[in-house]
Amino acid sequence: MRLIDADALKELAYESDDFDYQQVIDWDDIEDAPTIDAVPVVHAHIIGTGYNLYCSNCKESADIGNDYCPHCGAKMDTEEERP
Repeated sequence: MRLIDADALKELAYESDDFDYQQVIDWDDIEDAPTIDAVPVVHAHIIGTGYNLYCSNCKESADIGNDYCPHCGAKMDTEEERP
């Protein structure tokens, strides 16, 4: 399976000289469409207290306020439940 960049494919269609809104895109256009790389998103949060803060995914040091762990790339979008 290939993941197609739908925006790039639409742009190719609109730039075509013979573009017709009633016409389905040509199969060759789909085959030649740019693709994207996709990987599953790993979600994590900061664990620890004070100056000892770590990524819940890789357990490496991390800072509050970063969108992603600088070590493993996990998306830091969840917070640890604190008592």
